[in-house]
Amino acid sequence: MAEKLTIKIDGDPKGFEQSLKDVEKSTSKTGESLKNVAKGAAIGFTALLAGATAAVNEARKFEAIKTQFVALTGSVEQATKTMEDLKDVASSSPFAFEDIANASRKLITLGVSTNDVKTKLQQLGDVATASGNSLENITAIFGAISGDGELTAQKLQKLKEMSIPI
Repeated sequence: MAEKLTIKIDGDPKGFEQSLKDVEKSTSKTGESLKNVAKGAAIGFTALLAGATAAVNEARKFEAIKTQFVALTGSVEQATKTMEDLKDVASSSPFAFEDIANASRKLITLGVSTNDVKTKLQQLGDVATASGNSLENITAIFGAISGDGELTAQKLQKLKEMSIPI
């Protein structure tokens, strides 16, 4: 024969209702916290993805520049050495690597030996920095003067206009 057990709870339900509301509020806050964590993770992932994309783009640019130097110098070894020289110049100058690479290409096409490019770039970079001109402009005027082998009055005037003391 089964016996029945009955339990009767007597009391004020207001305390119980308040406890249920507190539990509901607490779980709601936890849900909001989880939403904030998810938002933060999404922002972090987006930033990480943007950084990775920028790194890949820079690597592509670097490889494209190296390929150009292989064509200019005629060998992978000389191109690699030239790229190392360009990195050295870039690390000690206010100019971007791409600007230095562009100036270097111009110098090589003007007949400057790849062994002398680093020194010429440093000199031209110093002139550009001191005069407030771009490395591109200074390399162009250097190219115009060295291409002709003479400094004409017109080129001298151009140098003066660029605030380059002669």
